[in-house]
Amino acid sequence: LQQTATVERPVPNIRFRAHGANSGKGDAITAITCGNDGTIPMSAAQGVEGMRPQRMSSLILLTGGEDGSVKQWEILSQESLSFGTRMEHWPRLSTQRMQRRCHLFPGHNGPVTTLAHQSAYDSSKFLSCGRDGSIFLWSAASGDELFRMDGFSENISSLACIGRDLLVTNGMGQYVCVNDFGIDEDAASEGYDLEW
Repeated sequence: LQQTATVERPVPNIRFRAHGANSGKGDAITAITCGNDGTIPMSAAQGVEGMRPQRMSSLILLTGGEDGSVKQWEILSQESLSFGTRMEHWPRLSTQRMQRRCHLFPGHNGPVTTLAHQSAYDSSKFLSCGRDGSIFLWSAASGDELFRMDGFSENISSLACIGRDLLVTNGMGQYVCVNDFGIDEDAASEGYDLEW
């Protein structure tokens, strides 16, 4: 007899459909990143009489889809001694809206490959890049496209922010691309002189 080991799958606290309709087309999540604190501050919620107050907090979650859209979610976590930890996502329905934040960011012509916040201390802006070779800088509150970079020779699969001014990407073959947004245009046109 051959004995087969049973592999246990992790059980998520919550799970929800982030992209696509129920058609199965464009459903895949192709990028994901967690943001800073959400719009609900950590606080003691009103307790039910005879029960201890509950603590509630929220964090921002960004998902990029196969359909080229980026969605912003609020993950709510509520702790109580009576019920343990309960998690939910917001918005739950397409007719609901986040408070002081945009939910949907359409823009890429193809799957979103990477998401990143411009700064670890500031979740008001974030970047998305896609297989279409473009990078967008978005306002998390209004949903406005603040900046767009095109012209990469290949799809961009990685990006990172160093401080508020340096953007590091791939997307040009074997080269790492470092974009310095802190230098003025005249100085940039003269090139960099690195002294070692």
